Amino acid sequence: MTSSAKVWFCLAVAIIAASIADPLLEAASNAGLFGASNFTDHSNWDVVPAILVGLVFVALHCYARVRNRIDALQARRHWLAIKDDAVERNVGRLVPFVFAIQIAVLYLMETSEQFAVYGHVLGGTIWLGAPVVVSFIAHACACIALSFLAARVLRAIAETAVDVVRILCALAMPRARGTRALLIAADFDARYRRFCVLGRIGERAPPILAA
Repeated sequence: MTSSAKVWFCLAVAIIAASIADPLLEAASNAGLFGASNFTDHSNWDVVPAILVGLVFVALHCYARVRNRIDALQARRHWLAIKDDAVERNVGRLVPFVFAIQIAVLYLMETSEQFAVYGHVLGGTIWLGAPVVVSFIAHACACIALSFLAARVLRAIAETAVDVVRILCALAMPRARGTRALLIAADFDARYRRFCVLGRIGERAPPILAA
């Protein structure tokens, strides 16, 4: 995975994890599960814009990952594809960075929300949405779970996108000989090659027997 893909991955997971954990913690606090103390600002308007920003970073991560894989296929550097596949196994190394960003994002989200709703920061640890220890544990759990889940899901999305590009290149091969399209489709899976060959047959289909 390229450095840019790692950055987008950490930002996307951190923002989305904070956006999921924060309203859940505030709902539990407002329901009195942590006692009668005031742990929240009783507002969640910041969640939707935060999730939208997180989805933008998801798109940037997928683009960087797909671009890196296609560049590797064009240059016949297949070891890059193998290295990229190892990301899912090594995502644990990124979790501390994701968690640090997540807490910073949570503070920025809540501070901005308090300024917008009340015109000033409420102070204290209200931005955590729950007792300090409970909030950090909950956000850490959300960070770990979403990091490993996102690593698998985003890998599948990136691989599907690369397969689509390679199918299109394979379909275009008769008109693209000597171009980079051949390098992308050169070692394509046999079942897709058969599909592409059948797709280029311009004759009529064999007759079908009707009962």
